[in-house]
Amino acid sequence: MTLWRDFFDPGYLSPDDLEEPVTITIESIEQGVFEDTDEGGEVHAKRSPVVHFKGTQTVWRVNRINEALLEALFGKRAEDAVGHKVTLAAEPNEVKGAFGGLPSIRVVGSPELEKPLTVSIKLPRRRAWERKLIPTAKVHAPLEVVPEPVPEVPTANLQPLDETPEETQFLADTLQPPEPEPTPAALRATAKQIKAIHDAATQTEIVESKYRAILKKYGAARAQELTAPQADLVLADIREYGS
Repeated sequence: MTLWRDFFDPGYLSPDDLEEPVTITIESIEQGVFEDTDEGGEVHAKRSPVVHFKGTQTVWRVNRINEALLEALFGKRAEDAVGHKVTLAAEPNEVKGAFGGLPSIRVVGSPELEKPLTVSIKLPRRRAWERKLIPTAKVHAPLEVVPEPVPEVPTANLQPLDETPEETQFLADTLQPPEPEPTPAALRATAKQIKAIHDAATQTEIVESKYRAILKKYGAARAQELTAPQADLVLADIREYGS
């Protein structure tokens, strides 16, 4: 079985590392040289910026899209980005082609932004498009999801004095809360639905507490846990919030 992260160099940040958006401080930036295969199957050397973060040995190879977003945040000089905070998330690749729709790392904003910033991105042989960077203190700040405590079930009066080991095990099994049934893959929210939810949250500038409350309403801690019908309902709730 081949995982998406298997296509990334060991030690480098991959979309699989970003189950939730994370905010990290840039420690240094250097130039890296990598072997890339073009659409014709030819291998050639390609230079890319490599970003080191504070507090982790994992480094990030920056592509052209994220390079443009970093430049919009911190200026044209790469060294000016050192010491600043940036928020990264895993999103479907918006560029049509071999990697279109596949998980990709994207800069989504920074807690240092005071208001949303629209950035125009232009790649060779591609039409320009726009992305919006947001102040991530509201939506995309890293969160630790704390599970709700399970209420204790009193058991002191449930065990007779002459209880057998079999009866003890039966009672223990009976009192255990049922395991949630896994969501069939066919019912899970699609990458397109998840991206629509993230885009709507960005456009409406929904506050973090409201965004989490909407997800919790449908039994999810993040958008990737939703079923396809639930994703449509969450998207409708977010848009209603912004209307």
